[in-house]
Amino acid sequence: SSPGLGTVRIADVDTISALQQNAQWHQRTLFLINAILSASLGLFCACIWLLRRQETAMGWYVLASLAWLAFLYNLLATETAPLPNAQVFMQVHISAFVLYTLCFCTFTWHFIQRKAPRLQWGLRAYTVLALLCIWVLPMPLQAATLALSFCGSVLILCLNCVLVSVWAWRSHELASRLLALTMTACIVLALLSILSLGQVIALPVNLVAYTSLLFTVFLAVILAMRLTS
Repeated sequence: SSPGLGTVRIADVDTISALQQNAQWHQRTLFLINAILSASLGLFCACIWLLRRQETAMGWYVLASLAWLAFLYNLLATETAPLPNAQVFMQVHISAFVLYTLCFCTFTWHFIQRKAPRLQWGLRAYTVLALLCIWVLPMPLQAATLALSFCGSVLILCLNCVLVSVWAWRSHELASRLLALTMTACIVLALLSILSLGQVIALPVNLVAYTSLLFTVFLAVILAMRLTS
């Protein structure tokens, strides 16, 4: 599951065809399904927010969905167009993930009705700093900047999942507790994926795509419970 050409296999047509279809499913189809579900759920939340402006969590989820779709575009696109080159393409890609981190974390805080002004200020400061570094620093520093921005955002998302899970579980609301369980499951799957990527453990498939898909499906159920309660 490393980037690049990967392992070269020589076998009969049927075997190679099966391997190619399996790779197509895990590396493209799953992300396409996730994009469709995310867009649908984002559109649903946008309609709810337009009708009930007091549902600020819905508004933040719409922004998170837009950023997530922009991030997924990098995984589904077969060329850099309409962007001019691969460098700008990657800058947009990582910028979308940084903005997703901001919007998603803010969404979770609003969803469980937890005010965290210091965390919000710190996250916004990180977002501004990361975006400035991505778009202002010179080309020789871009590779390190993009890697640090991506890893920093992943770390923030993981820490936020743990924190929100603790906060939500202390709540007596069923929807908040289900959100805590869903985020905890996603943390476990993400950690297993990281260990597999580092070749610490062996997994038959990459769980990252399943993690985002699992969260999207369960979040749709949780949002429905919140709206009907």
